Amino acid sequence: MDGTVREWDLIDNRELKRMHLKYAGMAVSASADGKMVAVGHLNGSFTVVNSSLSAVVWPNTRHRVRRVTDVQFSPNSRLLAVASEMVIDVYAVRDGDPLDTSLGLNFAETSHAKLHDLDKRVGRVFERTGTCRGHTSSLRHLDWNLASTVIQSTSSGCELLYFSAPDCRRVTGAKHLADQQWWSQTCEFGWGVQGIWPRFADASDINSCGVSHSGRLLATTNDSGEAIVYNYPCVGSGMDKHGHMETRPQGHVLRGHCSHVTNCVWSPRDEYLITVGGADLCIFVWKITYANPPKAFVDAELVRTLQAQLDQAMKNKSMKASASPLATGVFPRDVLTADDPEERLRLLQKRISQKQRPDGPPPECSMCEYEFEDETTTTCPRCLMPRKVQRGAEDPDDPRIVKAPKTKLAPKKGFTDGFQAQDEESNLKPSATFSATNSHVMRPTASFAAQ
Repeated sequence: MDGTVREWDLIDNRELKRMHLKYAGMAVSASADGKMVAVGHLNGSFTVVNSSLSAVVWPNTRHRVRRVTDVQFSPNSRLLAVASEMVIDVYAVRDGDPLDTSLGLNFAETSHAKLHDLDKRVGRVFERTGTCRGHTSSLRHLDWNLASTVIQSTSSGCELLYFSAPDCRRVTGAKHLADQQWWSQTCEFGWGVQGIWPRFADASDINSCGVSHSGRLLATTNDSGEAIVYNYPCVGSGMDKHGHMETRPQGHVLRGHCSHVTNCVWSPRDEYLITVGGADLCIFVWKITYANPPKAFVDAELVRTLQAQLDQAMKNKSMKASASPLATGVFPRDVLTADDPEERLRLLQKRISQKQRPDGPPPECSMCEYEFEDETTTTCPRCLMPRKVQRGAEDPDDPRIVKAPKTKLAPKKGFTDGFQAQDEESNLKPSATFSATNSHVMRPTASFAAQ
């Protein structure tokens, strides 16, 4: 709220860089390519600066009157979503000169920056391509999928909506997006975060959430001054048809803030968890010590590597373009966690070839993504879910076909008693210990204090 953008060193506990802006900032997002930082302001505008905080990439642009609640770059760094009021404005990031007079911008009115302060070396032009409409209350958070084609957003009215990008069309039928993998998970509603809500809670109790880059942990913040860390996905026993959850997952509670906690974010390699306080004006950095440290992370480098490998495979005609996970936004979990690029491509081609089979059992469990080793297995050994058979296997004597009980419907993903067998695992506390290494009172002239 002091009108500055700052870069901090989490190891040395000191401020590295600072840039002053004309308006107070409410949200910030860094592009995946590491070249740009977008800042949403209190007056409904946004500004884009370079990553070194030395110059403005795109001057202050305003299309809304009320404050910006969230701003997010897409994983491919080619789109920018700005949430304000009840809509999301999507901007296409194109190559070009921001000083081009044909754009019709009046820099004297839209920005306080001088013309020579604009960073022409980055060469980016932001053009609004559409507006996502459909929410009936103010927006809170938004996320992109890995393919940069779908946006999910939540509002203060407990709404979870999906939009396609960049055409900003409303996507109906959430079941078609059940297998989407998201670049981030800041939306507090969804199948993987249904267990974060305490009993008798309202929509304002949870302020933010965030999934670690390894996909193992989920952090949430609330109005009680606490940050809670769960195993991800956080589902507990799952909700029944009445919306009730019998067994709720347990989490590790981090206490230190004396007021409500407004936001949380993970470091790129999940070594630290950063929480931002509200009235206490503090930033807490929590050091994480893992029993089994994660080795694979879903980051921009992985997405670029997958894109390059898929383009090469399609060029060699070893993979159909329609089967590209980047076209659907769905990547298998073992592909994302593979360290060797050749092994990652081999697993990807294997999964796609199995997916294109006309019949036969699926290669993994539809609930917990456990990879079956034997085709005759009828039940997942991890979550005890029955193994479904794709169309084409119509032999009634096939041992892979599991008939549903007559008195009870077959479990469905997300609202099942199939997770009852996983309660013991999902209720375990995360295999990490947290300790507050430093805290900082955020004032314009202050900096991190050395330990």
